Formats: sequence, C-alpha cells, structure tokens
Amino acid sequence: MKTVIILLTWQRVGILPRTLNMLTKQSYKDFDIHVSNGNLEQSSSVNTITSNFNKKHGLDIKVTHDGNDYSCFRRFFIAKDYAERGYDLVMFLDDDITIPNDYVKRFIDAYEPQTYLSAYTWTFQNGGEDYYKKRTRVTSNDYDIKYAGAGVSMVDASVFLNKGLMNPAPHAYEIDDLWMSYYCDHVLGWNLKHVDIPGLKIGGSDGVALYKNIKNRSGMNKAKFLRELVEQGWKV
Repeated sequence: MKTVIILLTWQRVGILPRTLNMLTKQSYKDFDIHVSNGNLEQSSSVNTITSNFNKKHGLDIKVTHDGNDYSCFRRFFIAKDYAERGYDLVMFLDDDITIPNDYVKRFIDAYEPQTYLSAYTWTFQNGGEDYYKKRTRVTSNDYDIKYAGAGVSMVDASVFLNKGLMNPAPHAYEIDDLWMSYYCDHVLGWNLKHVDIPGLKIGGSDGVALYKNIKNRSGMNKAKFLRELVEQGWKV
C-alpha cells in the first residue's frame, strides 16, 4: 500500500534530524516522507537538514514551507493532496515523538480498512465537559475510544477526500485532533482503534508544543471548544 508519513515542524526545527534519523532506522521502509515547515524564518535550516538526509540515506524527502496559519490542520491539506495522487495510507508523526524501529511496521500490521489508528487514545467522561480533566487514556481496544491522537496515527487516505472533513466546523483548525476523531467516528462510522507501540515516548519537547499555545490563550482552549461542540449536540 502506498504510504506517506507527514511530519510537521514549527518551533522545534533543532530536533528534526533526530526524528528523521529514527525514520531511517525503521524495519519497514516502504513509505515516503513529507516535512511541512510552519516556521518560515527557518526554511533554509529545514532545507539543509532534509537535503543532508536525502544525500546520506538516498531518500527523497518532500519539503514544503507552509507557514502556521492553519496550525496542525495543515497536515490534513497535505494529506488531501496525497489522497488525490492515489496514496492508500497517511501516517502523521509529531516531531517530538520517540519511536522504536518497528513503529511503522506495527501500524501497517494493524491496518484495517476504514479505521483511524493511533498509539495515543482516550475516552471522555461527562460528555467531554472538560477535555483536560475528564478524559482517561486507554491502552487497548477493550474501551470505547472517543479520541485518537493525530500525532502518532495512521488512517485510510480516502478520508481526506471528504469535503465535510476538509471544510470543518468552527475552531477545527485549532482542534484538528478532536475534529478528525469526531468525523471518522460519528460522521463516517469508521472505527477508532489503539495500536500498542512498546518504547514509544510522547512529548519529548513539550515546552513549545502547539497545544499549549492553544490551551494558554484566553478563550482559545480545547476544553472550551469541546464544550461548545457538546452544547451543539455532538456526542464527542
């Protein structure tokens, strides 16, 4: 299956070589890599880093300098382009994740059609009233998974051909992960499933994570957005 891994970089350009190096060590190697740079001031650094990896490892890393106007939602626009080009699977990987050498293989082995797979999954309590306090991380598929973290995930590329996903509800640019989970589950009726990845580490550089900018901005946090969706009748 034709697969692309879409990697976002923004304030953490300095750790991009580390992330790319982990991808070169994967036991399953049949995938393309796309780096989306949200920090236009560091475009030359991103070009140099990816060019060095291309030369050293014989790779063909695609790089785009997209800016950060659409926050993490920009990865969906990139994924849509790959879907239109006939790719079967899209994987998303945040740049601060530590992954084992069998990371990609475990996702490929767990593949099922019309399934949104993630190594970081939650169930909500109290109807998702408080995103940060009323959620429970789940580590198996014995639970009703309501939210799949996008930064360590894989999904059928065809999902990005849905106009409803790509023309989202208000605030969805800021809550791309919640929007994706909601759309796959409640709109399309797809499955949300957990993938067990021993050795996976999340948030190695959390101090500049995008979600913290959202969480700490007055009136612009995921808990507020989630409450608004629940008030609109969404069973998130």
